[in-house]
Amino acid sequence: MEQQINVLVVIDPSQQTHPALERALLLAKRPASDTSAKMVFVVTPFKHTLQQTPAVLCTSEWLKENLHDQMAGSHVEYSVVLGWGSSSNDIIIEAGKELNVSLTIAPYYEEQSGGRFLSDERWKLLRESTNPVLIASRPAENHTGKILCTLKSQDPENSERDSRMLATTARFTETFGMEAHIVNSYDDSMEYPDRAKIAALANVPNERIHVKQGEPEDVICDTANDIDADIIVIASQQRKGLRGALRGNTIEKIIGRLDRDILMI
Repeated sequence: MEQQINVLVVIDPSQQTHPALERALLLAKRPASDTSAKMVFVVTPFKHTLQQTPAVLCTSEWLKENLHDQMAGSHVEYSVVLGWGSSSNDIIIEAGKELNVSLTIAPYYEEQSGGRFLSDERWKLLRESTNPVLIASRPAENHTGKILCTLKSQDPENSERDSRMLATTARFTETFGMEAHIVNSYDDSMEYPDRAKIAALANVPNERIHVKQGEPEDVICDTANDIDADIIVIASQQRKGLRGALRGNTIEKIIGRLDRDILMI
């Protein structure tokens, strides 16, 4: 019996491009096993901290041109939700809970300052979401179908984190037919990762396991570029309040250096 998962796709009607929609269409068109994805599009202004969001009329014509016409011929089940409120994050998180979402795809737009980084609002979404969040930015024409899972298998404290990362990566490969790769960095030969252990845990061919010495952000970014990965899987922690303002230094560096989609779990 075919299973179905709900994927929440965020569309900002104030923008001219819609990377989350592009990524959703690419995933939906990929071959799947016995799991299908229903797309739930939530249309809401995805506010930016460094720019004023202009007033937007989300008319039926806008929805037809930017959404319904794009989905025509895809044979993918979908629905549309219009969200409004003081916080786009609250709308997205509430929709995720209400609709029993397995994955949220949110767009990334360059800030006016020119740097590639996540605003405090985007970090809040990543910290508080109850499901994995895919920050989409990569143009559809660069799609390769490769997903890179980042591990630290030599550290026992990371075993639970690594298990979640591998489980999420496995679901992606099974549902969307993507090619999984594993990357594991290490500092020195004394903590060289066990490749056989990684292969057994990840269930991927040896040639897709990349074990390299160096700082995690350097190894992850270099490997992503070498294999031309579409999506990088990274683990974050759910935090609220003051702790929620804290950011992962390694994650910040990776986001700043890679113009690729980031899947945060």
